[in-house]
Amino acid sequence: FQSRSNSDLLGKMGNFVHRTLVFLQLNCSGRIPTQDVLLDQDTKFLQQIQSLEQEISSCFESYRLRRACQCIMEVCQASNVYFDQNKPWILAKEETQRKRMETVLSLCLRAVVKISTLIEPILPNTSEAMMKFLGIQEILKTASWSERLSYTLEPGISLLMPTPLFKKVEDTMISQEEEKLQKVLSPQIPEQLSVTTVPYSDFIKLK
Repeated sequence: FQSRSNSDLLGKMGNFVHRTLVFLQLNCSGRIPTQDVLLDQDTKFLQQIQSLEQEISSCFESYRLRRACQCIMEVCQASNVYFDQNKPWILAKEETQRKRMETVLSLCLRAVVKISTLIEPILPNTSEAMMKFLGIQEILKTASWSERLSYTLEPGISLLMPTPLFKKVEDTMISQEEEKLQKVLSPQIPEQLSVTTVPYSDFIKLK
């Protein structure tokens, strides 16, 4: 549990969402950027995400939740790889690369929107928090599943400063929970148990 929480939820999902939204606050004044011409690597990223979201939808329909979770983590991992490979922190240093930086961030935001929808059946509170950061919780409330996955944020709209979605599960937290669990699993058993019998004639009076 500790490993999954720290590596998947915090390290992959939480890290990607937080770094994308914070970077937008620092380099785009917290506004949704415009998208310029897509490169081959951009197209491949979008195709990869689309393929995974289709499999996730199919998994939910057939109640294969374990595989759905695995695919969601693959979406988060692919998004982190795309962010790292395109290095928007370097693009931000050169004015001539401004449009390219905004395109990269635009596609990362698109991935964040998809992740917020894909995790809702499993992590509804986290999904709601992400949608609040993006300001789309009311917009998508009545939208269908396919409409939400294809939703595109309008350029120029301001986003909220994000807060971390997950906290690291420390060893001390695990130790505390293990102590609580041990107390539950080892209850104090009374030395003598009193037993009261009930005649069958009384038992049959019960409804």
